[in-house]
Amino acid sequence: MPYQSGAVYLMSGRTGTVTRTWVSPTPLIQFNSCGCFGGVVTVPDANGDGRPDVVVSSNDCSAPACPPSQIGRIYLFHSCAADFNYDGVHNSQDFFDFLSAFFQSWPGGDFNRDSFFNSQDFFDFLEAFFQGC
Repeated sequence: MPYQSGAVYLMSGRTGTVTRTWVSPTPLIQFNSCGCFGGVVTVPDANGDGRPDVVVSSNDCSAPACPPSQIGRIYLFHSCAADFNYDGVHNSQDFFDFLSAFFQSWPGGDFNRDSFFNSQDFFDFLEAFFQGC
């Protein structure tokens, strides 16, 4: 990672471990510029799928010769419904984490967000899981 380019870390609320890391998709190539990736992070549902997406700001170019159009950027990282634990990997661990949330009636177990824990959540998760990311 380039000097001072920054990173965003998603940490588990249960264990405190880092589950996902994002770095700038456009690494710095200018001398003396500070990327400041991760200056502001928000977690909206940008595409309306009911899952949080990550929006990260970056001051990609701070050199005096930078044109105003290159001073800052916003990056949008869409979440994947099948990546249940948000670790960036779609695998069987997501399936087991969903089952754990579902059977313990944790909020994530209500996969379709209808306020009920029922078989429809299970079938909706399976559809998303086999559809992939």
